[in-house]
Amino acid sequence: MFVKYKKYKSIVYYVLVLATGIYLSACGGNTNVAPPSENTETKPAVVTPTLPDSTLLKNKAANILRILKIADWRTLSTHIHPVSGLRFSPYSNVNEQNLVFKKEELAKIDTQKIYVWGTFDGSGSPIRYALPRYHKEFVYDLDFIAAKKIIYNKFAQYGNTYNTIQKMYPEGINVEYYFAGENPQLAGFDWRALRLVFTQHEKKWYLTAIIHSQFTT
Repeated sequence: MFVKYKKYKSIVYYVLVLATGIYLSACGGNTNVAPPSENTETKPAVVTPTLPDSTLLKNKAANILRILKIADWRTLSTHIHPVSGLRFSPYSNVNEQNLVFKKEELAKIDTQKIYVWGTFDGSGSPIRYALPRYHKEFVYDLDFIAAKKIIYNKFAQYGNTYNTIQKMYPEGINVEYYFAGENPQLAGFDWRALRLVFTQHEKKWYLTAIIHSQFTT
């Protein structure tokens, strides 16, 4: 009985050795075989817009202010967004009714032509001005180059006109030149702000909107 058991044990041992040899041969001798990986879906990488250095856009804005001061529209046209063009808004409630000029249009703009730029606060009457008068009242009505307060990429709310700049340009960068009220008799209601909005196109930043702000009723 003991002899039969010993013989049976030898046969089992031999079968195990043989099976191990076959397995190692199939694996190419590599015992560190990793289990098959699951077929997981590869998620697309999230692309985060690259924000420019603040100095870059502040310098761009300062250069544009110098151009606006002398109302050089042809030169200004070289800085505006090649697709979106340039929007002019007399107040901070930016909307689709604002005038927008493409690069070619602004470069050859007729400065004698009357445009409707929006409506006056309070009266609601149309702002029917030629470009030079609009520039004088709703673009460069103060010497914004001398502004003591320059605000970078913050959409401040002044007065009671709703500021829709950020809603209109959620990926834009805003450079604001602000004058606090200087006439004591007006108790600060004579403040002014000029906002230049930049948006990106093919990794470059272009002027997309010129937005004037002042006290509204």
